Amino acid sequence: MKVGLDTNILVRWLVDDGESGQLDRVARAMALENLHLSSVAVAETIWLLSTIYNFSRDRIRSVVLSLSEMPNLTVEGGAAIESALAEFERHGGDFNDHLIAAYDHAAGCAHTLTFDKKAARSKRFKLV
Repeated sequence: MKVGLDTNILVRWLVDDGESGQLDRVARAMALENLHLSSVAVAETIWLLSTIYNFSRDRIRSVVLSLSEMPNLTVEGGAAIESALAEFERHGGDFNDHLIAAYDHAAGCAHTLTFDKKAARSKRFKLV
């Protein structure tokens, strides 16, 4: 049976942030088999890591790659996340913007409308 992960568990595990008893529980949770991570939890995690913990683009990239390579973890929308990571590496900007555009692209959208000039470096976006 799969077990889902909430953002707060994942972030505490990634940044080793919390009380010692809590960190022990987080470590045990992350060692479980058949973990599942929703795309919403991925987006929330990336947002927290970049805005609250000031992770660099390279560190964000490493986190996304590491999550996708964990043998005990399935990540919802893996293809969209990989696609978003490629656009993030190629064009910069915010990973979550590229994740939105990747899901829109997979849904058959010609592009994603935005005011974000950095995001619009990618052909998946169109400035409004």
